[in-house]
Amino acid sequence: MAGCSIHENPNPRTRAAVPFLLDVQSEALSVLGSRLVVPLYRQEATGGAPITRLCPVVSFQGQALVALVEASASVRSYQ
Repeated sequence: MAGCSIHENPNPRTRAAVPFLLDVQSEALSVLGSRLVVPLYRQEATGGAPITRLCPVVSFQGQALVALVEASASVRSYQ
């Protein structure tokens, strides 16, 4: 998917279950002070089989991660 980027989760409380965040916000909105992100959960932290049509399983750095789209959130941008 063009325009997306993956970043390490800066929150130490959730990083064990959600090691990465997928930034899905268009650069056309880069003037905003926030970014829309989808949390990438470790498969074992989701508590069951994901609905793969809504929450695709992606591979990143050798890990199978579940993109929990329903848990998308806006986070403050540090740029």
